[in-house]
Amino acid sequence: MKISFYEPNGFITGFLSSDEETIALNKSLQTNWIDGEWNGQTHYVLDNEATERPINPATLDNSTLSNLPVPCKISINGTEYDIDEPEVELDLPMSTVYKIQVIAFPYLDAEFEIDT
Repeated sequence: MKISFYEPNGFITGFLSSDEETIALNKSLQTNWIDGEWNGQTHYVLDNEATERPINPATLDNSTLSNLPVPCKISINGTEYDIDEPEVELDLPMSTVYKIQVIAFPYLDAEFEIDT
């Protein structure tokens, strides 16, 4: 038997595979669980059901990120910025490669690369 555990926002944090008695004990001790083994990178819990995480609508055109979920976080080479607008113009110094990530749960993370 397997169950998956999740946070109140639906983010799946892990799973347990064990015998029926251990699963029953964990179910009695935890409130946020669903039956089965689910991966938090691809699924989340919505209305007590494992659901595929939607594709992030963010797009990159030159140095403009558009269609951003609001709110979200933008990670630029590992440094995160809180964003509360649907579009952001990036002002990046030249001569390096930037790895951009748009993070807005439950959306899948969107990843881009800019070579200036």
